[in-house]
Amino acid sequence: MTSMAITKPIGKLTKKETEMMEVLWNSKISLTASEILENSNNRTWKTKSLHLMINSLLQKNLIVVDGFKRMEKVYARSFIPAISQTDYIWTHLTSGLDKKKRRNLIEEIIKNFDQEELSVAKQIIDKCIIQ
Repeated sequence: MTSMAITKPIGKLTKKETEMMEVLWNSKISLTASEILENSNNRTWKTKSLHLMINSLLQKNLIVVDGFKRMEKVYARSFIPAISQTDYIWTHLTSGLDKKKRRNLIEEIIKNFDQEELSVAKQIIDKCIIQ
C-alpha cells in the first residue's frame, strides 16, 4: 500500500482493533471476517466481538469493503485497510503538532537511525528533491 493523502479523519485504534488491523496490514489480499479469524493467531478478543470491531473500524475509516467472496453457500464482505500501517502511525504521531514540532520529531527520529537507515533516508530525500 502506498502513502496516501488522508481525506477522511481516521480514528484511534484500541489494542484489540490494532490486533485485527495487523492481520489486514500483513495480508496481501482482502479478507472476510472468517478469514480474519483464521489469521488471528494471538488475538486477545473473543470471536463474538469480531463484527463489532469490524463495524468500529469501518466507522473510524480504517478499513473499507473491497468486495464479496463466496464462502460455502453465502457471500461475505471482504475488507482491506483504508490506510497503511505507516500512514496510520505517522498520522497519530503528528496529530496536533505544528511544523516546528514535526521537524523536531523528524530530527529525533533521524538521530536514532543506524548507518543503513541513514543511507536509505538519504536516498529517499534525494529522490524527493529530484521530483
